[in-house]
Amino acid sequence: MAASFYIYLTGLLCLLLVVVVLPKPENKLIGENLTQEIDTNNGSKVRIIFIASLLAMMLFFVGFVTLPLYLPEVFGFTESEIGYLMAFISLIAIITASQMPKMVKVFGDSKVVALGFLC
Repeated sequence: MAASFYIYLTGLLCLLLVVVVLPKPENKLIGENLTQEIDTNNGSKVRIIFIASLLAMMLFFVGFVTLPLYLPEVFGFTESEIGYLMAFISLIAIITASQMPKMVKVFGDSKVVALGFLC
């Protein structure tokens, strides 16, 4: 039973790829001695969004993995009802994710992150 959850360890592979593959910001030479400073505000925004995304995914998948264990006990759901509910949750997640760029343009990135956690 526990071996079926090893697929979630692929997240560690993704973390390794983020650390290794994503480019690091560098100072660029503009003139002889002038350098363009990295906008530290953008760097902190990226970190906040990365951490918030990590926490949001952890919350989502912990709920998604534990739902099939609790729904039959608490509500008496059948296997097919659990499957339909989980497919519906996935559909809503896909629709919501497709609208995120529009929401960021309207509300701003920090408000969208806060709204996501609220929902």
